[in-house]
Amino acid sequence: MRNRLSSRRVLPAFTLVELLVVIGIIGILVAILLPSIHAVRTSARNAETTAVFNAISGGLETYRNATGDPYPPSASDADPTANVNEFKGNWTANPTVPGSSMGTPTPISITGANLLLWALAGADFLGTPGFKDINNDGLWWNDTHMEMNDTPINPGLYDLNSQAQPLHKRYGPFIDIGKTKIAKMQDFALDTLKPKKTDRSSYPPGHHGSASNYDKTSFVLDGFGYPILYYRARVGASSIVTDRTAATVKFGVYDQADNRLYTGEQIKNAGSDSGTARDEGDGLLAGMDLGSGNDHKLYLPTNPGTMTPTTDLADVNNTFKSTFVRYIWDQKITVRNEPVNKDSYILISPGPDALWGTDDDVTNFKK
Repeated sequence: MRNRLSSRRVLPAFTLVELLVVIGIIGILVAILLPSIHAVRTSARNAETTAVFNAISGGLETYRNATGDPYPPSASDADPTANVNEFKGNWTANPTVPGSSMGTPTPISITGANLLLWALAGADFLGTPGFKDINNDGLWWNDTHMEMNDTPINPGLYDLNSQAQPLHKRYGPFIDIGKTKIAKMQDFALDTLKPKKTDRSSYPPGHHGSASNYDKTSFVLDGFGYPILYYRARVGASSIVTDRTAATVKFGVYDQADNRLYTGEQIKNAGSDSGTARDEGDGLLAGMDLGSGNDHKLYLPTNPGTMTPTTDLADVNNTFKSTFVRYIWDQKITVRNEPVNKDSYILISPGPDALWGTDDDVTNFKK
């Protein structure tokens, strides 16, 4: 018995030191690989965002050809007379549900990002009626109307008959709904938005109408899962950005307010490159927190002692570096002051840092 036991071969094993060395090597390899994996993932999401931009651009050109409309409006077109303390970017709208509805249209805060999707696919994704039939007062009647004997009177752009068929001619959709990432505000607010530092709820400040109506607004997502901002150029405007501080709005080619529910409106004063977020009591508001915990960088630059947006190139470059004006200023043109894409539109993704207005943004123009 003793001979049999002694004849057994003892198998070699790791010593504690060897085990620690192996663990250390694995840790080093993980530390080396993680940044590479993150970079590859970021590159893939950037590429996905660029592909979405290309699809949007193609869709917008098809939209123009099919409807005869110019590029779809931005939110500021809804209220052309309000000043900064009154402007909310409201459209009278009730995005439709199957079947018809009764009642009075509810004003909800609509943005350039929302209107982009409504142009490409329609508020109900059944195609878009375009924007030609918007009332002259800027109010857009959607699916609410008075009926008599099942005959609609003044049907809204999104009215459906009793068979849930559109009463206005529809075009498109001009994007592939099944292959496009789209989010409703309700789901996005609950899944992605973070509580604001000012202890706001997850809904963006400044929304109007009941939550159930606001929930229906949707937007296209980029490769990172964030909303894509859309600003339409006001062709022929004399300045780069809109000034809403005067009694009469002085329109620029682009209006920072078109997506203020996302980016917020922060003020930069001369001598400081930091912004001051205001709540809605000041007529200005903080933007969405997409997870970074910081304010977005598409600030409104102002002249010293006033609320008037500055369009002085030296001020913008030296004092107001993180501003909406500098962001869209085409500095390749030196003979005059012009924004990029002055005859079309701007698309902006916040990129991996979840902040609009920073260097990693994905855009449809060269920054």
